[in-house]
Amino acid sequence: MKRSIRVCLVTRSLRLSVLLILAALFAPLATRAEALRGDELRLDEMRFLGTHNSFHRWPFIAFHPRHRYRHAPLTVQLERYRVRALELDLHLSLRGKYEIYHIAFIDDRSHCKAFEDCLRELRRWSDAHPEHDPLLVWLEIKDDAGGVPIDSVRPVDAMLRHELGDRLLTPDDVRGSHATLREALETDGWPTRSEAQGRILFLLDGDAKQTSDYTSGYRHVRGRVMFPGAEPHQFHMGWAGVTKINDPARPLIAAARAIRMLTTTTVCVAQLSDAECRHARDLALRSGANVLLDDFVSRVPGRAYHLDIDEPALAER
Repeated sequence: MKRSIRVCLVTRSLRLSVLLILAALFAPLATRAEALRGDELRLDEMRFLGTHNSFHRWPFIAFHPRHRYRHAPLTVQLERYRVRALELDLHLSLRGKYEIYHIAFIDDRSHCKAFEDCLRELRRWSDAHPEHDPLLVWLEIKDDAGGVPIDSVRPVDAMLRHELGDRLLTPDDVRGSHATLREALETDGWPTRSEAQGRILFLLDGDAKQTSDYTSGYRHVRGRVMFPGAEPHQFHMGWAGVTKINDPARPLIAAARAIRMLTTTTVCVAQLSDAECRHARDLALRSGANVLLDDFVSRVPGRAYHLDIDEPALAER
């Protein structure tokens, strides 16, 4: 019994040591960027400034402090504020149309309510800037906050292909000749900045049922358009390449980056104070997360804080 306890303690100690080593190796994105020419950086070595609920407009009545913020239209975010990561909340209406908004009735004002309008705006901007840095778009399934249940997100793929076509960078593009996406990432890594210029990646944030359906029972993403978000216990699975970890203090971010996952975390949301936002920003930057989502990426009246990043690894072209 004592031998089992000692083995367990040693195993836990080794795991913690490995995690701390990985955090030290993989967190300093800026240091890595300075050692490479910008175009040679791979996507998981870059930082992406992003907006949380990128479509969001100030509600007519803000029922909760977390709703008291507004973003500029998508094109303005991309043009003026160097945003290269977006988050869109997807709903399915009773008419069978996909819509983008936060919460039905309570917080439903959106710069592009019809999903296809958002996609067309992204296509126009991308066509006008064909050598732009890769653009990452999280598609969060929010059928629990309005509309009808979305049992499968597979039909979304057809819309993405129709509206964005060759602008898309898909799991198959990254997988290449490898058997799985995970094998490709561990062997060859993500595409470089130059290889992915002018491309748009869609990342899927769905529940367990939606993710299972999209990955054919957690087996693969062959033929799919989006990269499904993986939970920590799924990092080893063949389809796993991206993850969203909303607490920037969690050491799992370093563990995910160590196996070449693209990592996303949320920094500041509207109900937090400036001091809390600055603390969250510092944690997020130290964590090495690739994508930082924030409610404030520009100066706004009444707040001293906004997320402003200036480092060699930043996607801003």
